[in-house]
Amino acid sequence: MTRHPFEPARLLLGLAALGLALAYVMDAVGPWTIPPWTALILLPPAVLLAGFAGLVTHLVRRRGARRLAGRGSGPLGTGDTGTADTDSGGPDSGGPGAGGTSPGGVGSG
Repeated sequence: MTRHPFEPARLLLGLAALGLALAYVMDAVGPWTIPPWTALILLPPAVLLAGFAGLVTHLVRRRGARRLAGRGSGPLGTGDTGTADTDSGGPDSGGPGAGGTSPGGVGSG
């Protein structure tokens, strides 16, 4: 079975739907009397609450991912130590293209 992230918004919306279903079942069985328009009043706040929980979850996970990305050895978590490349190919470096030489290092003129 594959693992998946916990989704609090889905949990809240599922619990609200189960509560509403339980209320209508209790109305059908007899102990409660629930007006038919109850779902129209209770379901939108439940959807808004689930949306807010989803937004908070998204922001918390994004912040956590940024923190984990910052834990590398370099300044941006990429493993880069922040030092400059010494063989950049400039005229004094002797690297590729230095002083107009060919790739073999032999001058053409």
